Amino acid sequence: EAFHVTLRFLGQTPRDRIAPLVAAAREATRAIAPFTARLGALGGFPERRPRVVTLDVLPAAPLTALAQALEAAAVAAGFEPVTSAYHPHVTLGRVKHRAGRAPILHAEDGPADSTPFDVASYALFQSVLAPGGSQYTPLERIPLVAAF
Repeated sequence: EAFHVTLRFLGQTPRDRIAPLVAAAREATRAIAPFTARLGALGGFPERRPRVVTLDVLPAAPLTALAQALEAAAVAAGFEPVTSAYHPHVTLGRVKHRAGRAPILHAEDGPADSTPFDVASYALFQSVLAPGGSQYTPLERIPLVAAF
């Protein structure tokens, strides 16, 4: 349940900013059609000494286009712009370093022929940090409606 692809992180957001953000997001993504994706290679951030273990999501282009549209919507709704490059991925976990050691990740360790899945909507989630892991509650689900 907790696995997801983050398109845009908002941080602490007052409830009164959600409706304008959702309206801007719907408008910004109305021309984006549903698409098919799959899991790719194992990776991590940062590359040299990863503290976050991830799986790429492929192809990157439709997710990047969706993330860019949502970035424009967030900025239009008054959020500060994000300047870092977008890299579609699923976070598998975080690494706690012990004795200065970091995991060694190999790109070939990812699912070579993962099952494709359809992406027909995206959601605005509320995340609450908890000792056992973050809890995610969907606040709004927005369909991708443009024709293939």
